[in-house]
Amino acid sequence: MLKHDDYLLRPEEAAQMLKISRATLYVLMEQGKIPSVKVGRARRIPTDALRRWLKERTEQTEPELD
Repeated sequence: MLKHDDYLLRPEEAAQMLKISRATLYVLMEQGKIPSVKVGRARRIPTDALRRWLKERTEQTEPELD
């Protein structure tokens, strides 16, 4: 049985989660900014990699509190 983090998202699903266009997601994947894997001719985004990517971006943009 697969764990939730083992799932692969289609680009359409990942774009929808991020609230960006599919074209923007493909640009980010091509630039290597969003991790993806090739499955045959299709691109897939591992759920756990997308979560890590979001967490890293969130941590970078949070202001430090003194």
